[in-house]
Amino acid sequence: MSDKPRSRFSVELKPYFKLKRDLEDVHASRIEPKEIACEIRKHGIEKMPEEVVSFLCDHLDGRIDRRGRKGLTPVEKQLAARRAALCYVSIRAALKDRSSTVPELLAFLDENALSLPEGAAASEKAWRLTSILVSGHQGEYKSLANLVSKHAPLTPKRAS
Repeated sequence: MSDKPRSRFSVELKPYFKLKRDLEDVHASRIEPKEIACEIRKHGIEKMPEEVVSFLCDHLDGRIDRRGRKGLTPVEKQLAARRAALCYVSIRAALKDRSSTVPELLAFLDENALSLPEGAAASEKAWRLTSILVSGHQGEYKSLANLVSKHAPLTPKRAS
């Protein structure tokens, strides 16, 4: 007898078996519609169990909540961008001239100055500090800058 491990081999005896089992065992919102589409392409709709048909209809009717966080609405994006833009302008001005800056912002700048990379441009430092102020960490400063440039540009658009 050889020492090679035997390869696993599976035969699907019943079409839609795995999908039907998942519907019984797992919460329906965790089943991806792509899985159902794959099964339909593989087996056709003639052999589809009633449970799968019911799930598919509920999903298409919108009765099944999809997991995950919903994105921001366009209005929420614009408000978040404007808030970030205002923070950025204030922080950028404070980095240039500390004399006219409110004490709370000065304290924030002093507290977070050590976490900034040395040699970074003033605009990058301002975006990183804005990200800390808005989201609590500086990891998303580039996406924050992109959000502002898209939804609340700091400079007015030129007329063509």
